[in-house]
Amino acid sequence: MEDDNFQSLRNYNIPVVFLDRVQNDKKNASKVVVDDQKAAERATISLLETGIQRVIGFFGNENLQICQKRRQGFYRQCEAYKISPKDIQAYYCENSGETRTILLDSIQTYGPPEGIFAMSDETLIGVMQAIYELDLKVPEQVSIVAISDGEFPEFFNPKITYVETSGYKIGKAAAELLMKLIENENKYSEQIIIDTPLIQRASIRH
Repeated sequence: MEDDNFQSLRNYNIPVVFLDRVQNDKKNASKVVVDDQKAAERATISLLETGIQRVIGFFGNENLQICQKRRQGFYRQCEAYKISPKDIQAYYCENSGETRTILLDSIQTYGPPEGIFAMSDETLIGVMQAIYELDLKVPEQVSIVAISDGEFPEFFNPKITYVETSGYKIGKAAAELLMKLIENENKYSEQIIIDTPLIQRASIRH
């Protein structure tokens, strides 16, 4: 929502709730968000705590804050686990096709990584296309984790371990917050952060 439109609604005391991808400048607005950096850290830890050393992370559009924060979380935990910079690769990808191409090129040049982090369902699709094309075994040869609302990870064999960012939970919380603002005549603002649990499946070698 453009700032002028948002301010117009505020001037008429019309309650507004932002959800999911929220600009930083909406500091006094009510919002329901996911802690994207923490979600990425949780996913990365699930790989690195198994002893994995060589990792690749795939992220979306580099101009989007959600992608930047998830990349920051990925690197933060790589640093915390003292992974050598030469063993870390991270790429911004516009779509699943670009993710697939970059992963194929990387494996051809450097060999398969031990672990792959996919920040979204779209990047996960590209990762899995490359994995199946090269007939790599998951998790025997490569471990994979994603951030997802939970639908796509269930489609693959084996099913993919993921950190859940539930669109349903975000929408439900936003609707409840909007009703709360209406009942209280929009007299305050509130931020709700949705938890992002790790959902264990079978794609990480232990």
